[in-house]
Amino acid sequence: MGLIDKFDEFQRNSAELTTKEIFTTLIQANQYVGEVYSISYETALVQINDFHRMQVSGIPSLSFLIATRVNPEEAIDYKIEDASPLLLRVMDAAPLPNAFEAERVRVEAAQRASREDTYTHWDSQDMMDFQTHQLLSYAGVKCKVIGTFFLDQISDSEVEESLVLRFGSDISNYYPNRGLKVFKLTDPIKHNNVFIITS
Repeated sequence: MGLIDKFDEFQRNSAELTTKEIFTTLIQANQYVGEVYSISYETALVQINDFHRMQVSGIPSLSFLIATRVNPEEAIDYKIEDASPLLLRVMDAAPLPNAFEAERVRVEAAQRASREDTYTHWDSQDMMDFQTHQLLSYAGVKCKVIGTFFLDQISDSEVEESLVLRFGSDISNYYPNRGLKVFKLTDPIKHNNVFIITS
């Protein structure tokens, strides 16, 4: 292997390490909340389960979420389209397609609970079987699409080339039939000592 090949390999490895470092800050597995099931240039609808909502200590209105196809534990090519996570802002609840049926089941369970003792809740195991409880623990959240994070290669006086995290205030493209994992954004996003955003 020649000197130029070794230098190219070093640059590729350096870019992969920097990319992984940045994305593990943005995307934290323990902050997973759900899946985007509908998206446009302006809004994204996210399906969230009660279990994941509790794991991240809730999802307040106006909080920030990250939607992505990136797995930060794997090698990431920062140049591909999938390496651009979306920044979402929680605006309101959104009904899932089965909302009417889910509400009917809840009302029936509440009616049964009202005939029991005062402290029996309609979501208890006596009122609702486990599988139904699991199915009804999903809810929709409507989010505004704020923009896109992406990595950019720049020249630096100390290092010939390095990667920086940038933010674009729109999205150039979306695919309605491609899943996006959604994570709660909990910490300030910083890279190269530049403050990006906080939740």
